[in-house]
Amino acid sequence: MSTEFYFKDTKVMKDLEDLKQEIHLLKLKYPEVKFDTEYLNEDGRCIAKTMAGWKPTFRASKNIKSVKDIKDQYDLMKKWWIIQDEYGTTYNWKEFEERVVNFNPDGKSHVEDTKCKYPNTWEESCFLDEEGYEFITY
Repeated sequence: MSTEFYFKDTKVMKDLEDLKQEIHLLKLKYPEVKFDTEYLNEDGRCIAKTMAGWKPTFRASKNIKSVKDIKDQYDLMKKWWIIQDEYGTTYNWKEFEERVVNFNPDGKSHVEDTKCKYPNTWEESCFLDEEGYEFITY
């Protein structure tokens, strides 16, 4: 059994133009932060997945390459974004850390499994961030 977790935008359904303006203002205020909005829509942007027996995997994108990047995005956008799993449960950051980030640290590794299956191309699809969390790029 697995569970996927998403950033979901509470403003998209209400007023997309207001959200775009707010993001623009945040980009001006925090130019060092790369806002990851490319996959954000009514369905949300997948950020993580947990599966029984496995370590959690996180979804990489142009601006998300670490769990710290996910937290930075959440901290800046939590006024408009929520973290929600595919079953509709909503999480704050502490709950997300407990449920996902700290999930099954001794579980099977997706990165190691992919290295074994695809020794010549595994780096194209997965990597470890600086804290050792597993990321996939697809």
